[in-house]
Order: sequence, then C-alpha cells, then structure tokens
Amino acid sequence: MTMLTLLPVVTAAAILLVTVLAIAAARGYEPATVQPYAPGGVDPSADTLAGSSDLVRTVLNPLTSPTADWQVATLANLCEVEDLLDSLEAHGVRDREVSTLAADCFAVRWR
Repeated sequence: MTMLTLLPVVTAAAILLVTVLAIAAARGYEPATVQPYAPGGVDPSADTLAGSSDLVRTVLNPLTSPTADWQVATLANLCEVEDLLDSLEAHGVRDREVSTLAADCFAVRWR
C-alpha cells in the first residue's frame, strides 16, 4: 500500500526534473565564468610588473650613480619585496639578497 502512495510523488518529481532539464537545454546552459582582467577585478597589491611601484622608480633612479657598495631598502610587506626583486632582476642587477628583520619588516640588498 505504501508503494502506491509514493508513486504519485515520484512521478511528480520525475516530471519536474525533466521539465527543468528541458528548460535549461532550451536556454543553452553556460557555466558562470570569472573575468580576471575585468576592470576592478585586479588586486593592486598583487601587481609585480617591473617598475610598477614608486619605490622601484626611486631605487632605480638614473640620477643616483651605481656603486660597488651594497644598497639597502627596508620594506613592510612581501608584495613590495617581490616587486623590488623583480624590478632589480629586470634591470640587470644580479646581486640581490633578502633578510627578515621582524615579522613584518624585510631588508632587500643589492649592488
């Protein structure tokens, strides 16, 4: 007797499922996509292109004459450290070092 009671419920659920699938197929299902390069979709702190920060432009200023001595910059986050190291590498600086001074303080040396 319980089998006959469940039969209309199962039939209704199957009809509903078939209807939903038919509507989705008729509309042309497309999965949602994320546009990583859309305006406002980029985190500016993740920008590591060479020469992109004011710090890099200051450090690599052509008015400062390069010397054989080590030059040092103290930075407060890893994004700045990565940006500076990438820029130094892009400008042909081969001797580079990073030291951790504290939990949130880093020293980058180069010559």
